[in-house]
Amino acid sequence: MNEQIKELRVKIDGLAQLTKQLKGFKKHVLGPESQIWYPSQETTNAYDSLLLAKAWLGKVLEELGEQTPYVNDGKRKTVEDIEPAANVSDLNGGATKHNFNMLSNHIEKVDWLRQEIQHVTHVVYQICVNSSKIRFDSEISYRHLCEARFWLGFELQRIKKNN
Repeated sequence: MNEQIKELRVKIDGLAQLTKQLKGFKKHVLGPESQIWYPSQETTNAYDSLLLAKAWLGKVLEELGEQTPYVNDGKRKTVEDIEPAANVSDLNGGATKHNFNMLSNHIEKVDWLRQEIQHVTHVVYQICVNSSKIRFDSEISYRHLCEARFWLGFELQRIKKNN
């Protein structure tokens, strides 16, 4: 089960990275001819929820007896003492990034991300149902995955309302 949870954490990390790339809100800097695209509050919140879902699955690993990958806890003094994040997705050349980049517009990307999150949510739900030892932490991860999907739904509604 530990390896399955690590794979889920990598998948969630990849979805978070793709969500962070979403730019659905434009601001006029010096007029209509100079526009900069920014992430909306909805996509920012979805990103945050995905990070929390991943973090809570890290707590699940702890409950299953995994040692923390952060050996410098309580001993960090410099930037060099900060370990890289664990279970990080390398989207370079991956099928997930390729599928995402093949989509032509912001709405398609948001909709695709919602579906991918739904798949991961289902797997985490199965973990919740099938394990009493890690139920609490996995339920929190499940909740954050649902929230990420909700936020992307709110993003679709924001787009509809503003069009």
